[in-house]
Amino acid sequence: NGIAPGNIVLVPDGLVGRIADSVTLHTSEVILLSDPASRVAAEIPGGVKGIVQGAQGIDYAEYEEESLLYVSHPLVMRFVAKNAALSPGQELYTEGSGGLFIRGIKIGTIIERKNNTADLLSEILVEPTVDPALLNTVFILTIQVPNQAPDKERTTDAH
Repeated sequence: NGIAPGNIVLVPDGLVGRIADSVTLHTSEVILLSDPASRVAAEIPGGVKGIVQGAQGIDYAEYEEESLLYVSHPLVMRFVAKNAALSPGQELYTEGSGGLFIRGIKIGTIIERKNNTADLLSEILVEPTVDPALLNTVFILTIQVPNQAPDKERTTDAH
């Protein structure tokens, strides 16, 4: 059905992740937004930009093969200007640069800012909009973006 690595996985509430390199005729793997290997260019309305990364969760299972209770940590938005005006509850969205995620998909809301007095940049803790453990159905957005200027219209199909 045209599903390919890099396709965006989402629900009406926001971003879930993207399709991994493993795609077969009947299955595909998703790299969740909460995965520590996931990175998404993000923006907060008003011009604040950074990179959102998943954080390692905690598996409370007694044995490795039985993951009955898994708790994920908040996402982390890195490389945010220390003097940026931010407050808990503000929403952040995909920024659209890099060509992987289209602009304007909701990622989550700010929980708090973590400042280190020696650094020029801040880290923001983010509550993800989507909890993958509660999902039954997702949408996969297949995008064909020819080599074009960023301001031209993109062709998209939802599956």
